[in-house]
Amino acid sequence: YHGLYHVLGGLLSPMEGIGPDKLKIKKLIERIQAPAIKEVVIGLDATLEGDATALFLQNELAGCGKKISRLAFGLPMG
Repeated sequence: YHGLYHVLGGLLSPMEGIGPDKLKIKKLIERIQAPAIKEVVIGLDATLEGDATALFLQNELAGCGKKISRLAFGLPMG
């Protein structure tokens, strides 16, 4: 993989008091402003918190002008 990684430092979890302000989302938004960044690939757990965090990130990054995608997960059936 020839790209950059960004560690959020956790997942959104309102039950545990972890909101967007406790994660490194603002720093991610700052980093992707660089013209060299073409795509943001979101790779999070396939849990309720991971899905919620991924959806939040997709909404926050929607207006940045970069391609936003998420890693596939699960096993094929058949």
